[in-house]
Amino acid sequence: MYAGPNAARPHGLPSRRRLEIGDTLILSLGAAVGSRFVESERTFVIGEPSAAQRAYFDVALRAQEIGTQAMTVGRTCASVNTECLDVIRDAGLGGYIRHRQGHGIGIAQHEAPWVEDGDPTVLAPGMILSSEPGIYIPGHAGYRISDSVLVTADGPERLTRYPRTLEENTIA
Repeated sequence: MYAGPNAARPHGLPSRRRLEIGDTLILSLGAAVGSRFVESERTFVIGEPSAAQRAYFDVALRAQEIGTQAMTVGRTCASVNTECLDVIRDAGLGGYIRHRQGHGIGIAQHEAPWVEDGDPTVLAPGMILSSEPGIYIPGHAGYRISDSVLVTADGPERLTRYPRTLEENTIA
């Protein structure tokens, strides 16, 4: 779990800081079954979200949705990443991007292909990828919504289904 200002680092380290009302936090969940991995992350707000928290969350959610829906057979990893991260850039938050949209998931939890600029890998049925764009605002918090996604001939299928909306992820 990454909370408050520590959540502004994609892979923040644990700290002694206690959670506070008004904090944004990122909870990372994962599992391994039969030597195969899945991962999922959600952003939560403790207490009533501020206007800024709502705006940042909305951009992260839109980027993740568009990026996930772009994970279709025949697309390149690079083109999917660009479409996803352009949502963040178009919202004027490009300076808060700290990593690519995602990566392959298989025997290793993080493996090729890399859903990032420059990866020419063409998506094919059966690939499992993470879709995890994030926005990281120094001194404030981070916003990341992540799912493991199966590429199918019929389109992307989320393998992780934890609730995604801010209303569902507000801790009163």
